This record gives sequence, C-alpha cells and structure tokens, in this order.
Amino acid sequence: MFYPVQEIALIVTALLGLAVGSIWYSPFLFGVTWLRAAGLTEADVEHETHIYARIVFAAFLGNLVFLYALSQILGALRETVGVLSSILLVTLLVAPLFLAMLVWEKRTPVYFCIHAGYVLVYAALSVGVLTFWPW
Repeated sequence: MFYPVQEIALIVTALLGLAVGSIWYSPFLFGVTWLRAAGLTEADVEHETHIYARIVFAAFLGNLVFLYALSQILGALRETVGVLSSILLVTLLVAPLFLAMLVWEKRTPVYFCIHAGYVLVYAALSVGVLTFWPW
C-alpha cells in the first residue's frame, strides 16, 4: 500500500537537504575537519569545481528518492507509533551503512561522525517537514 505524497513538500525538503549540506560542509562548521579526515586539501576540491553542478543535481535526485521512501515509512508509522519512532528507524538504517563504509574505506571516526551527523540532522528535519507540511 502506498501513501499519498505531497510533491511540493518533497521538493522543498530536497532543497532543504542541499542547504543543510552547504552549511554543514562549509568552513564555518565541519568543512575543514571533513577535508582533513577525507585526506583532501582545498586545492584538491578547487580542481573539481567543474563538476559541482552534477554533484548538486545527483544530491538533489538522491534526496528525492530518500524522501519518497521516508514519506512512505512515515505514512505507515504515523498510523501506529509516530514521528519519534520514524527518526529512530532512520537512525538505525543510516548509521550501520555509514559504519560499513567507514571500515571499508579505512576512514577515521571523525569522518564517520561528520557524515552521519549530517544525515541524521537532515533526516530529522525531513521527518518534521514531511509530517507537519500542510496537507
């Protein structure tokens, strides 16, 4: 059974993810620490400016897929246990996947915490927007 989805809410929340990511990975928050944990320098990132549009587009599409799945989970959970459980579910789904990448890519715990923190903040904001969007 599929639950109804408000397309405008998905688009707004997908754009919210881009905004949160831009702030999260900026030098003002975790950008410098993330570069160091990833083994990159600012020069490495500056050489890749020509692909930013593709990265943003791919992130937007990925956000839309994530949000559609999340909206279906929220629709099912809303009938039973509510928003808090859906945040917990997202946490339990995301953290193990990131942990596997951490081990496989031989990344530091700092790298894991920065990425997982972003996803958890974005997921929590997404749950809020998708749950309380004026239907």
